[in-house]
Amino acid sequence: MAQATTARAGAIVVQIESDTPGTYINVCGITKREWGLEKSLNDFEVPDCTDLNAAQWVQRVVKSISSGASMGGVVSKESLPTLLTLFMVNSSREMRVRFIGFGTGGGTPDLQASGKYHFKDLKIQSDIDGLAEINLSLESDGAVAIASVAALP
Repeated sequence: MAQATTARAGAIVVQIESDTPGTYINVCGITKREWGLEKSLNDFEVPDCTDLNAAQWVQRVVKSISSGASMGGVVSKESLPTLLTLFMVNSSREMRVRFIGFGTGGGTPDLQASGKYHFKDLKIQSDIDGLAEINLSLESDGAVAIASVAALP
């Protein structure tokens, strides 16, 4: 039996496009990252045409696909002003999630999910005996492309 090839936390990189198109920033202070896909389904009960008393099976049709991301960590002076500015913008922003080493190999060693996202939540909290913490979430705005890509510079 072969063991699975796993990834450390640093192999998942989330970058958000800055005010300069095509320029992405890493969010300093982030220690937790989560990214996912979700389908919205419509359910239909389909009768058995030969046995009308039989229980009906449920068939599902995909209505829509969405993506979301959440991040958390410590508040950093390097990132907070930028995050607050980006949050206050009403238009969606390009974001990419890079899975280092999960691509097809060769010239495209990384797997990347990218698309436009809206900031949904940005919350800052602190306890008297700890560091200030930040949590933010983003929701996709349109299609998200998933492809093997070249390594980050």
